[in-house]
Amino acid sequence: MELIRSVVLGLLGIIYVGLVLMTYTIFGPSYQLVLEIEAPVRSTERLFIWVGVKILHAGVWIVRASLDLLSDASAEVGDWFVRRAGRNVQAAYRSRFL
Repeated sequence: MELIRSVVLGLLGIIYVGLVLMTYTIFGPSYQLVLEIEAPVRSTERLFIWVGVKILHAGVWIVRASLDLLSDASAEVGDWFVRRAGRNVQAAYRSRFL
């Protein structure tokens, strides 16, 4: 019984993640929440998907900001290293990359 419950919850989680990813891919972060009083189950499903899309968008934003920060820091470290290196390294860098 415990195994069946775990499998069912796992499948529901996979379906939910799939719906959130599909919705984010199609509509992007501007997915509009539409609630209808005549269809409470469908409205609840849309609410959960909307929350998932917002969480996914926040995660994508955080990862993108972190990667931008790391990219800038890497460029600054490379520039610092070339400035501190000898003339031979600077000449080789300039002849290869500039």
